[in-house]
Amino acid sequence: MSESVLETGRRAFLGDLRLTIQLVEGIAEVEIAWHVARTRWREGIATEAATAVRDHAFGDLGLRRLIALVRPDNDASQGVARKLGMEVERTAVFHDLPHLVFLDAAERLEPEEPFGDDAAGDLERR
Repeated sequence: MSESVLETGRRAFLGDLRLTIQLVEGIAEVEIAWHVARTRWREGIATEAATAVRDHAFGDLGLRRLIALVRPDNDASQGVARKLGMEVERTAVFHDLPHLVFLDAAERLEPEEPFGDDAAGDLERR
C-alpha cells in the first residue's frame, strides 16, 4: 500500500506514506514509512497521515504489529514514531546503515481488563 499525501482543495503534493514488507535482519516485518516535502516539515502532516494509516492497518487490515525504521540521526521521524505511540524495540542494520526499529503492536492499543479475567466473576460472587 502506497499513498500520496495531498493538501485538500489545492491537490498539492505533500509527501507519501506506505505500508511495505521489509526484511530486517532476516525477519519479515510490515513497516509504516512516511516522507514529507521539506517545505512542509514540522506541520504535523506525517503524524496525521501515519495515524490514519496505522489505524487502518490494525483495524481494517487486521495487522497485529507494525514497525518504523528510523535512522538514529533523524530526530523528526523519531518524534513522529513516538507520537504514534511507538517505542524503540531494537537497533538493526538495514541497507548497510544503522536504524532504530520502532514497534507498535495492536495489543498495546487495545484496552486491557484492569483487574484481570477473574475480576468480573469475583464481583458477581460477592
